[in-house]
Amino acid sequence: MGRGIVGDELEALLETLDDRDAFERRLEELNDRARAGTGASRRDRTAGGETDV
Repeated sequence: MGRGIVGDELEALLETLDDRDAFERRLEELNDRARAGTGASRRDRTAGGETDV
């Protein structure tokens, strides 16, 4: 059985620890998703899933 979305997101966040800018961007995206109450990133919610908002 997998770790689930929280474990996957935490692992992805931890992988950016050596790059402060990438870590902060990833953390900001996770916070945005939490505030929006959705598992979809801003990129996922845009048409075609290709454009960041």
